[in-house]
Amino acid sequence: MNASKPPPPGEKAQRGLARHRDTVAAAKRRDIDKALRDLRKANAPITVAAVAARSGVSRKTIYKHRDVIATIDQYRQHPPEAAHTESGEAGVVGALRRTLAAREKSLAEKNQRIRELQQQVSEQADTIAMLYGQLDGLGNR
Repeated sequence: MNASKPPPPGEKAQRGLARHRDTVAAAKRRDIDKALRDLRKANAPITVAAVAARSGVSRKTIYKHRDVIATIDQYRQHPPEAAHTESGEAGVVGALRRTLAAREKSLAEKNQRIRELQQQVSEQADTIAMLYGQLDGLGNR
């Protein structure tokens, strides 16, 4: 009896798996956003554990979403009692502004990281060019 490995999944199967992963991730995100809204409406404490429990996902999943963490941190600084007094469109606008601010902060952090990586690439390209120059100098001897 030969216990051979099954072949790796084909391209079509990999695309199907990727679509499934994306669908599951989107559903989890919707559940997290709904949990945040429900906790806010219930005037309940908004913490990572509370959002995870209400949405049915792990705390690790919550921590993967930096904008959600920023929103939770904002509720810690400004408890739901203060936010709960907002009503109607003003409450929605405030929530959207907080979400936008969290995403802008996340984007700024990512842009900073990109600049750092671009600088590293530039330095490494200079080093490579210098080494090629030294190799050329050795070859001309």
